[in-house]
Amino acid sequence: MSCLQETLTRFQRIGYADKLDGLICAKELAMLRLMQGDSPGAVKLLEELRPRATQRLGPDHYTTLQIQRILARAFSEEGRLEEAEALCKETLNSQHRIKADPYGTARTQLSLGRVLVENGKPDEAEPLLQESLKFFRGDVSSKSRPELAAQVANWLGAIQVARKAYPEAESLLLSGSDAFFAPGAEMSPNERRVAVSHILKLYRDWGKPEQTAIWQKKLDGLAQNQSQP
Repeated sequence: MSCLQETLTRFQRIGYADKLDGLICAKELAMLRLMQGDSPGAVKLLEELRPRATQRLGPDHYTTLQIQRILARAFSEEGRLEEAEALCKETLNSQHRIKADPYGTARTQLSLGRVLVENGKPDEAEPLLQESLKFFRGDVSSKSRPELAAQVANWLGAIQVARKAYPEAESLLLSGSDAFFAPGAEMSPNERRVAVSHILKLYRDWGKPEQTAIWQKKLDGLAQNQSQP
């Protein structure tokens, strides 16, 4: 993080803070803060960054839409679900209107699907998540980020748990679940905990004590690892 902060400081010093490279650097710094569990710090930086990107690059620029998607994700981490939902929908509408890259659109669908599930709107979330999962499983470039498909499947599985469709839920929740423990996965500490908690809830609700104990241990280990400096 110190390298990114230093780079951003230098961009600011030479008057490049609002040029594309400076905006991207600030966006990457916010993303790093989010991945380290500092969602308040990410929100603060992104809320200041978003209007500047909109003014300098335009509301439909790829980087502006990236900033909005990450900000919505940070809002979710902060429990600001209504704001996250509204921003995700705004971003997705823009991506559909300009026929943006499918990868970015699928990532927005993942973020919006998550928020809709958390907001108690699983029927609205499900088709978005299904479309996102189809893309990530078929896209060659996404193979290097297996946590994306795994997260989408996890939220779809959470929907099935709520419906008590346990076999269907298990298939989805276990799909790619190793990614939640991978050090290089692009997931915040909270996103990892939530994903594993969905699996734990499945086995608790299903009445499978052995599997419940296994996943409780995994969740505890995840929390312990994340608390270490």
